[in-house]
Amino acid sequence: MGKVVMRFGEVVLKTSQYDTLKSWYSQVLDTEPMFESERTAETGPSGMTQMCVIRPYLEFPFTETLVILNVPGLRQPDETVPGMHHFQMQFASIDDLFDRYEALTAHGIAPARSANHGPSTSFYHRDPDGNQVELSVKNYATEAETLAFIQSEAFRRNPSGIDVDPAGYVGRYRGGVSFEELRRIPEPV
Repeated sequence: MGKVVMRFGEVVLKTSQYDTLKSWYSQVLDTEPMFESERTAETGPSGMTQMCVIRPYLEFPFTETLVILNVPGLRQPDETVPGMHHFQMQFASIDDLFDRYEALTAHGIAPARSANHGPSTSFYHRDPDGNQVELSVKNYATEAETLAFIQSEAFRRNPSGIDVDPAGYVGRYRGGVSFEELRRIPEPV
């Protein structure tokens, strides 16, 4: 029997800032909700009064979605409480990631952290509730190259990679630095 193909199907966020989160994720994911329920006075499952479903990507039968539930009266989590650390959205190319970065910064949405991890480059954003969203791209064209880097001594010594200034990083690339040079992590001295 072969290995079963399985992918994440959805991420569900609950918030008391429904309209703010819906707007923020529509901007970040560059798409409007494919479904939105009417707001009700009565609470439904999970205490929600409204929900929307945002589908940033579709490759049927895999239908990755982000669901936002309006749950009035929630308070902000604190960093010492267990829960989701972040979720990741991947882009097909560095150009797509950098185009999205530029579009978001034009709307005042800047990364909280940016890193060249070695096998990938990532810009981490915080949504209005403080959830962390990683926008990422693979740094290598093939799975074999990516796995080779992950199995390297350099990655073993430093799996977090290096923090980068996003404006400078994008600027270097837009100024003509090749992606191969940009993705290179300097050896420690």
